[in-house]
Amino acid sequence: MEEYNAKRIKLSLEPFINKAVADVTDTGHEVFKTDLSLPEQLMRNVDRVWYERGDWMNITEEGLQRQLTSSKIKDDTTTAIDTTTPSSTDESSKHQQKEQHINTGNLKNDQEALAVDLGKLRESVISKLYFAKCEIDVALDVMNILSTENKRNTNGMGVGGSGAGGILAGINGAAGGLGSILGGGLGSNDSGADGNNNMVLPPGTLHATYVSKPKPTEKAQLEHAQLTLGLKRTQQKTAAAYLKKSAASLKTMVEEEQEFWDQAVCVRSNHWLMQASGNTSGLWISYGFKDVGSDFPEACHGEMLRPDQNDETDTKNQVRLSLPHNIPKLVRVTVKRNRMEQHGGETGRIFDLEQGEEKIETAAQGIYPSIHNSQDNSIQRRLIDAQSTVYDAELFSRILSEAQVIPSNIQCEEDYVIVTLGGEMDIVIQKMQYNHQQQWQQTHDACPSISSQQMVGRTIETALRLLLVQRHRFNLWKSRTRLMAGQRKIQLLLDAIEDTTSSTGSGAKSTGSSSFPGAGSNLNSSISGASGVGGSHTPKLGHRTASNISTSGGTSSSSLSRKTTGSGSYQLHTSREPTSNVPILAPVISMTRFWILFDGIRDVVLNTVNPLCGETGLGLSVHFKPQHEFKSGHQAYCDAYPSFGELSTSLAINMYKGSSLQFALNQTGTITAISPGNIVTLSNVTEFEAFLLREIKLICLHLVCDIANDLIRRSPAYKKAKGNDRDGYIWQVEEVEEILYGAVQQSGNWKNIQIQLNRTTINHNSPAYVLQIQEEVLPPIVATVTNNHVQQRPKSSPQIKRFILLSQWNDSTMDGDHCDLGFRDKVVMMVAQLLE
Repeated sequence: MEEYNAKRIKLSLEPFINKAVADVTDTGHEVFKTDLSLPEQLMRNVDRVWYERGDWMNITEEGLQRQLTSSKIKDDTTTAIDTTTPSSTDESSKHQQKEQHINTGNLKNDQEALAVDLGKLRESVISKLYFAKCEIDVALDVMNILSTENKRNTNGMGVGGSGAGGILAGINGAAGGLGSILGGGLGSNDSGADGNNNMVLPPGTLHATYVSKPKPTEKAQLEHAQLTLGLKRTQQKTAAAYLKKSAASLKTMVEEEQEFWDQAVCVRSNHWLMQASGNTSGLWISYGFKDVGSDFPEACHGEMLRPDQNDETDTKNQVRLSLPHNIPKLVRVTVKRNRMEQHGGETGRIFDLEQGEEKIETAAQGIYPSIHNSQDNSIQRRLIDAQSTVYDAELFSRILSEAQVIPSNIQCEEDYVIVTLGGEMDIVIQKMQYNHQQQWQQTHDACPSISSQQMVGRTIETALRLLLVQRHRFNLWKSRTRLMAGQRKIQLLLDAIEDTTSSTGSGAKSTGSSSFPGAGSNLNSSISGASGVGGSHTPKLGHRTASNISTSGGTSSSSLSRKTTGSGSYQLHTSREPTSNVPILAPVISMTRFWILFDGIRDVVLNTVNPLCGETGLGLSVHFKPQHEFKSGHQAYCDAYPSFGELSTSLAINMYKGSSLQFALNQTGTITAISPGNIVTLSNVTEFEAFLLREIKLICLHLVCDIANDLIRRSPAYKKAKGNDRDGYIWQVEEVEEILYGAVQQSGNWKNIQIQLNRTTINHNSPAYVLQIQEEVLPPIVATVTNNHVQQRPKSSPQIKRFILLSQWNDSTMDGDHCDLGFRDKVVMMVAQLLE
């Protein structure tokens, strides 16, 4: 047992002599740490000694001399202590105090240097102890591994030799042999079969010796280098592929994010309302009209999203825009002749409606205006399309709701509304889908001319859109009225609106909507007769309509205005009261009827006045001037809230050095004629045409009468006549029969003169007037006796007819040789011939 305990375990620790690798180049070569040369090592050791021994840093020649003198003084004081006198003791004590003071100063410097050195020394000691502890831990770990692999020995003490053989065999064998040795040698004497697996090694068992590692062969070094390079190359390829893939993904993410925010900044720069959405990858965009007063209950929010990485079909990875209005729609207004009137009615010209319906529809589709004028599929274009779709949807919804309460002359369907005006014209308001590609091709393939019918359709559509804008403004105004309720105008208007709403709310089901101005009974009149918008309204004629009127003749516009405002039966005011909402369809119907009336009057004036405005005409001037009544003078609340006005036009026909005619065209459908001496109200175009033709005839006949009477008063026969005889020479106009009567004495005989102005046509149905002068010679009276009764009977006399043509173009067959003379000159010559 004592022999076995004398055995020791020998652990060989070989240092690794290979150089430490500092880095690896791109080509796979290892870069080792460089060994310091002997001079560098010496300098490093010198620096180390210099800094570790801090007292060397402060060694000076003076300090060494002070130390020498201090040491000598100490030696002298020790030898002369007993032989010194009191005086010498005092001197020595003083000297010692000085030396002590010097030494204390040096001691402080040395302590500071030692404090610094102790810190460095402590760090070096700690590092060395830590290194030693690591070596001990490694050794203990090795021993613990070997001890834990010890197996139970059944033979007791007979396994020591097998343990030595195991050590020589290899690691596993060494573990087994050592375990058997430990189990057998350190087991109990009594049992002999059971070993202690967790026995602590006795002290002095572990010894460490340093053995140099043998230098590897060139083949081993080459294989080691090849394996290292191959592994490094594989790792580099894997890392490069991963970095390349990550860089491409990062680049894509950066580009997508940059594109998203560029689009967001572009959208915001165009003043779209944006806010963060619940989805972290998008933004909300509002394109509705709620902020400007719209009460249309429809969702008007879109979401701008980043590209979907999971969507394989999206190859472009563009920014997505999710909109509830993806299909663009618009409201189109077209004007055409009524089908019943087209087949069985009279053929009249209303806004150039005499052309075929198919031609009109084709032209309207080709040139119809629209804001969608590009093929741009950007977010900005899609937002504009969606906003236009919402606006047109609200517009058509308001039109449809108002059209459904109108009792007659309205045809309502799901996507269109047809309004028939006077049985002559149809206004088709249609909601249809818009096609970008078709519109782009039609716009760029051909640019046909725009007809008057298309212009009317555009104007009606613009009026509808503007009325919807006024409706939004009015709703916005109502939401802010409470802030201005202290003003008297606002309070009056709020009271008026509440009264209108309460009074019309009960009868809304039977008469229509309370938003229409005026009573519900006026809606019928706005379709079949006069418009109900605005009631009876006649505009003021406060402008000058003729610039070439002589101051000596004619009626000026200012005098006309004074006459109209002073008349008791002709009042100028607006009866439209404030309403709870701004209507859309009713004002447009009323305006369209006014346009139809104006177009008919314009044609009548053109056909009636043009023959009198030629080179040989009378010298007429015609002036149309619009007059709008947006505000009323006596209703102060009308200028306090957004509303709409009414259309009115004044017409002035003035004759050079003669009479003039004034007309006022109102949106109610009435025509007010102001002739010299009276005011007449006309209800339609037919009455206007008859009235205008009669007035033109009377004006021409009065002109001829004035010229003839002027010549007669200068004739010798008139001057010789006395008293009442002169009245027989004066010519007079019979206004009822529209004939000018006169008498001329020639060679003792009298001639009866009858002059009439008749309409005719020349040169391919061009309108013209013919002044027909008919003269009849009266012979002496012959007396005959019949049944004892004397009867006086004039002899038959021939009739002579003369003509003067009034037309825009001369006609040699009717005008004779005096085609270069004016109308007045021709009348003077004709009357002179009659007086001769």
